[in-house]
Amino acid sequence: MALPTIGLHQGADHQLLISVPLVERLMHIPREWHDGLYGCFSMINIYVGNLSYQVNNDELRQAFEQFGEVSFANVVIDKATGRSKGFGFVEMPDRAAGEEAIKQLNEQPLKGRNVRVNEARPRENQSPFPPRSARRD
Repeated sequence: MALPTIGLHQGADHQLLISVPLVERLMHIPREWHDGLYGCFSMINIYVGNLSYQVNNDELRQAFEQFGEVSFANVVIDKATGRSKGFGFVEMPDRAAGEEAIKQLNEQPLKGRNVRVNEARPRENQSPFPPRSARRD
């Protein structure tokens, strides 16, 4: 069985839209495809805090690669000073490997500081104002 063709078109505001026939076709995909697609969602995003200001992206990546593949490692940099803010994020495609990394690396030293490692939580809106989309009325 061949993969269903994607019915895409561009909306008025230049967003890419998926047509309804594609959604209908995806409802009937074979079980083995479904299992493969589910693996795409097992990714884990990890917060790493209390980082030494000397840790860079490569060193952060290396610390986590001993537990599995790392798809993304980023130390957050202050735009004004160009220095590290002392925290970063790591994304791993294998949730089990990521959970093991969290367990093993939490409160362990990295360049002289015990890092705090846990699963990243979604960012909350800190603004006291409603989003711009809600203000357009």
